[in-house]
Amino acid sequence: MLVIALSRIIIGENDFESMEDWGKEREEWFRGFLELPKGIADKDTFRRLFERINPAELLGALTRWLSPVKDGGAREVNIDGKTIGGSGKAGSHEALQVVSAWVGEQNLVLDQVATDEKSNEITAIPRLLDMLDIRGDVVTIDAMGCQTAIAEHIRKRLGDYVLSMKENRPTLYQDIKDYFDDIDEQPGMAAVDCRTGELEKDHGRIERRSVTVVTDVDRLEGKGNRKDLKSIIRYRCRRTIGEQTTITYR
Repeated sequence: MLVIALSRIIIGENDFESMEDWGKEREEWFRGFLELPKGIADKDTFRRLFERINPAELLGALTRWLSPVKDGGAREVNIDGKTIGGSGKAGSHEALQVVSAWVGEQNLVLDQVATDEKSNEITAIPRLLDMLDIRGDVVTIDAMGCQTAIAEHIRKRLGDYVLSMKENRPTLYQDIKDYFDDIDEQPGMAAVDCRTGELEKDHGRIERRSVTVVTDVDRLEGKGNRKDLKSIIRYRCRRTIGEQTTITYR
């Protein structure tokens, strides 16, 4: 029943009546790899099946089935929160928020969880991490996830992390900014790896990007606030449009 239902969902139909029709229309084909001792279930049986299934267990099983096996991890797993369009209409509940784990290389969502109505992404991320095997993977999260507890949780699950830093963490943000400023003024004070991209020209816009990685972070004041912190990274973009030039940092 699950094979029939999921194959129907994949092509964009998720109501129980269409699952029954789909199975009956292609019963001979399904019997090529399914036993179907009692034929095709009706729509009410499909409904009862999904009422009794644990969604997290089903999603976990699908993830294990779909995910290619990689020894030692080495995936780049991006965790991001999204608002489901149309889920917050007037007179209804608040818009539905989901946090997903996405592997771009495989074009695959590994798992996702909905945030509680009175909660947020920060509390949903640890729950999502507990549903994943991230051993040896690199987990990237935007500034919302730049939390001490989340860094510790990723390390506890034997993963590595790249966390975006913004001014929502003012103390550590200022520490990192000051550290890079000191390195700019005293180039020999720390080991750095700086890579600069080619000059990009497109539609009157000229850009050049550079990335600086510092692995000598022992003197960083906020180092102890992030579990196993090994490096800090600065992304710099110089953009010229017409006669106006701007420089932004991340």
